[in-house]
Amino acid sequence: MVALGAFFPVYLNTYSGIRNIDERLVEAARTCGLPAAARLRHVVLPGALPSLFLGLLSDLALRTAERRALAWRRGPKAS
Repeated sequence: MVALGAFFPVYLNTYSGIRNIDERLVEAARTCGLPAAARLRHVVLPGALPSLFLGLLSDLALRTAERRALAWRRGPKAS
């Protein structure tokens, strides 16, 4: 369940990062003769990494907020 909840922020941000890569960079790689796999590895993935990390960071923040809310709801521990 947690993995499914973590999947969507990462997926959506990575998808957005891939869609927003400058088309001129991809076209330049294509013009230089890079095959599709090399373009993916050397142009698309490095261009999408900031968005992927943003998805991971937002997921981490969401999980931290959920845990704090649950801890606050439970109240102080009895000793």
